[in-house]
Amino acid sequence: MRSQMKIAVCIPTFNQSKYLRIAVRSALEQSGVETEVWVSDDASTDETPMVMREFENDPRVRYHRHAKNQGIAANAGWVMEQPGTPYFVRLDSDDVLKPDYCRVLSEMLCRHPDSAVAHCAIEEIDEHGKHNHHRRLGRTSVEQTAEAALIGATSGYRVAANICMFRTSALRQLPYVYRPEMNFAEDWDLFVRLAVAGWNNVYCSDTLAEYRVWSDAGGYRSGRKASEIRGVLRLFEETLQPEWDRRDWETIDLWKARRRLAVTHAKTLAMIPPDTEDYQEVHGLLEDLAGNREVIESHLAFTKSTIGRFTESLAQPRRRLRAHAKSVYLRVGKIIPLVQRGFFRR
Repeated sequence: MRSQMKIAVCIPTFNQSKYLRIAVRSALEQSGVETEVWVSDDASTDETPMVMREFENDPRVRYHRHAKNQGIAANAGWVMEQPGTPYFVRLDSDDVLKPDYCRVLSEMLCRHPDSAVAHCAIEEIDEHGKHNHHRRLGRTSVEQTAEAALIGATSGYRVAANICMFRTSALRQLPYVYRPEMNFAEDWDLFVRLAVAGWNNVYCSDTLAEYRVWSDAGGYRSGRKASEIRGVLRLFEETLQPEWDRRDWETIDLWKARRRLAVTHAKTLAMIPPDTEDYQEVHGLLEDLAGNREVIESHLAFTKSTIGRFTESLAQPRRRLRAHAKSVYLRVGKIIPLVQRGFFRR
């Protein structure tokens, strides 16, 4: 009897005991393959150790708890370095794998030996597990070449969500999984570095996982946006720019991509109190990303003007409604005395 392929599922976690149990069970309940689950606890202060005690007698589950918090990239990188299986999955502890995820994506990587990453369409869920909608890429090809991946990566991380399967041998060729202390855009950077190394990627349009999106995901949290932009800057300066130079590609295209991303991120400035250090830091990082102060200033001026016009347009219907109400009130005010005097009696 032919033995099933073994796939590792790596779950970095920090203070997500509420969802961790669901993530681990989804990894254990994969169909058609044998799974081993690696959980790396980044010194959580919640009930994570208690949750993991439920799996202490399951030989398929390996749990490691760091004595000190390592940070997102270091914790995830550590656990992704542990498996010796041919393929492994990075699964965040609030996300969920559907039963066919490992079988389908491992079969795709088997059929495409030049690809190092497999990813898929996902179903977005909220913090309560309610299904919102599906995310799919507008992509017709199953396999994407390394060169196409490099060009596409200048506009963003081109996956439906960061739930990917990796070819272990491909990652072991890199000097590290994630750049040290790169806690934002680290997955995007890894995707690009694999393309730099000549690896393709494959995409499945089937919905094989659930990706949790928090209700405050679009909100402002102090320090977060600065860290995110700093990660994007490192991606461009330490990964993309050297590769563009090596290939002798037009650098102007890279700068155009940087400016588009800077303008996109500049929208966040409207949510940051302007007289704060955080505002100044984000503003400065956006200037570095764009390479041009005027780009950010003109966008801010445009945004303020747009918000002003939008506010004015909202005020117009209210003014018309108040004028109409006043007119009705005056008319009614004239009619009531007539009614009281019996003007409308026959």
